[in-house]
Amino acid sequence: MVVRHVVAFQFKAEATSADKDRLYQYFRGIPQQIPSVRSYIAGEDLKVIEPAVDFTINASFDTKEDWSAYQTHDAHMRLVTEAARPVAAKRVAFQFESESVDRPVPSANYRLAVLVKVTAGAEDAAVAHAAHALAEHFKTTSAVSVCCGPDMKLNPVNHSFGGIVDFASLDDFQGSLAMKDFRDVIKQQAGIVVEEILSIVFELRPENTL
Repeated sequence: MVVRHVVAFQFKAEATSADKDRLYQYFRGIPQQIPSVRSYIAGEDLKVIEPAVDFTINASFDTKEDWSAYQTHDAHMRLVTEAARPVAAKRVAFQFESESVDRPVPSANYRLAVLVKVTAGAEDAAVAHAAHALAEHFKTTSAVSVCCGPDMKLNPVNHSFGGIVDFASLDDFQGSLAMKDFRDVIKQQAGIVVEEILSIVFELRPENTL
């Protein structure tokens, strides 16, 4: 199984275009510097849904050990300390297992990333069931790719579960909301009390899909 890593930031109000450009510059250098990175995708929120985060990085690793090597690698630490931390007002993340490396299908042009935090004490089975229900919901929409799962608990401050869902167009994403809002699907799951649902919708641009 592959480890999928989703991290997202809310920018500080004073973050400038130059600050964001520097973040992208550091991001694009990571795959060449860290061999354990299998895929690396980033994007900035298109402001089509609230509450949203401003920027996300989605990565894939073959093993938990490869993810750990990425976390402590000098290049990643420079990205964090020199590019991300200076502009981030908030950081959220989770890791989940997938059967495949994150390679968007050719028809995928836009991506929704969802990060959900539930109250402490929720049973693992209830969290896993909620992640499965989220995936099953999106499979009934026009999404071209759906990958959801519970957090692997590699970091104690992580969110509880979430997913990555790709669409061919923004109209397809908006159509999925019209069918049934995914946030309502999450809130209706038994055995969990939701503290926070954050999301980001961004364009899958070739220069940021590495």
